Amino acid sequence: QSEWVVTYLVKRVVLAEPPSKTQLDSEWAPLHKLDALTQCKLAALKVLTSRLLGVPESANPQALAKPVYSLLLRLVNQEGELFPGEKAKTGRAQRSHLRLTAAKCLLKLATQDRYDALLSVTQVEQLGLLVQDTCFQVRFGYLTKLVAYLTQLRIPHRYLPAVFLVVFDPESEAKATVKTFVKRQLALPIIQDRFASLYEVMIARLLHLLAHHPDFRSDNNQVLHLFARYVEFYFELVATASNVSLIFHVVTQLKTVVDRTAQQQQMDNIYVLSDMAQYLIQEKCQSHQWSLPSYPGTVYPPSDLFDSLTDPDQLSRIAKRSFLPKDFTQQRATTVGQSQTGHSRVRKPVRSKTATSQRGRKTTSKAQGESDQDTGDEDHNHANDGPDKKNGATTAKGTPAKRKRTPGTPTRLTKESAKSPRTTAVPQRRNAPRGTRQTRSTSYRELTSEEEE
Repeated sequence: QSEWVVTYLVKRVVLAEPPSKTQLDSEWAPLHKLDALTQCKLAALKVLTSRLLGVPESANPQALAKPVYSLLLRLVNQEGELFPGEKAKTGRAQRSHLRLTAAKCLLKLATQDRYDALLSVTQVEQLGLLVQDTCFQVRFGYLTKLVAYLTQLRIPHRYLPAVFLVVFDPESEAKATVKTFVKRQLALPIIQDRFASLYEVMIARLLHLLAHHPDFRSDNNQVLHLFARYVEFYFELVATASNVSLIFHVVTQLKTVVDRTAQQQQMDNIYVLSDMAQYLIQEKCQSHQWSLPSYPGTVYPPSDLFDSLTDPDQLSRIAKRSFLPKDFTQQRATTVGQSQTGHSRVRKPVRSKTATSQRGRKTTSKAQGESDQDTGDEDHNHANDGPDKKNGATTAKGTPAKRKRTPGTPTRLTKESAKSPRTTAVPQRRNAPRGTRQTRSTSYRELTSEEEE
């Protein structure tokens, strides 16, 4: 009797052709405004899902779930249309409700491991693309349900990367929901204890999702700049000075594996995104003044997505090659320099601390040498004027001693500068009244550029 009910719901309700007069041209409509047949279809999908959740293990639940999964995936992949082509009779609002309900049913079935195993990697990533649906009610409704299940830890973490696809959502609610969710997750003790480094290692799944995105083009520079926004959004929420080395390590490890699910023309996509992520990490570390030490451990990419490369020649060739176009890095450097300085300028490489300190010591030594030489010449000139009681003291060998400088007095005076006196403040008592402060006139000569340095 149970099998008869399932057959009836699938063939006589869900697959029933709707009458043409019930079509709605709007993209979305409230549930009570939908026709009766569409409401019955939505209820039938929920009944089929709930029935599978209650099937015991002895009844072979995987076999019973296959036709239901086929129906749900068909609704998701065909945007809610069960009759594609010339027979398409489902209205836009009805299709939006059908694909949203089907996606929610798949998430609900994923709460049980026996049903989650029925979904392949490709199907999970196609389901995640619903976050970018053209209808706001569909994408936000699916995102809300996805975040709720992830918050309760009811579904596997392979569904998590889809939340970072909201970066281009025109509505602010989606990005705000993801930001709040990620920040709360990172602060939870259970995430820090049981799932340590979960979000750092998640960069591998996110890049794999982007590599198989239908809009990704590795040879299009404009597309690469758009996809860099996804990675930057992830870094904004996850990357810190303490975990950036782990994220960088996971990204570099992607060039030691091969994509298991990629077709021949998509093999290099993951390497392009790996080089892009490495460049963006270095860019972020430079802008935030973070250090980027080598990660001491070893973290391998997910085995359900990648296979390890065993050929040493192929490993060496992939590691040495930069898959990122030069135009991307040049335009990126110009854009970042313009945003930081206010005008377009290609950023210069940062000089290392050692080179800077050595150069500073050389400059200091040179300046000190010039200063000593000038002082010696000056003292020699004063020695010809004869000894003076105040400034013309001589040493035991008869050479003029260096004058002691007092605060506020110039180092060298010339006859020309004496003709144009300048006014400087006389050192006063710290708490002296303002009216009792005096000034005095002293003569300065103009310092040369070398002396100013």
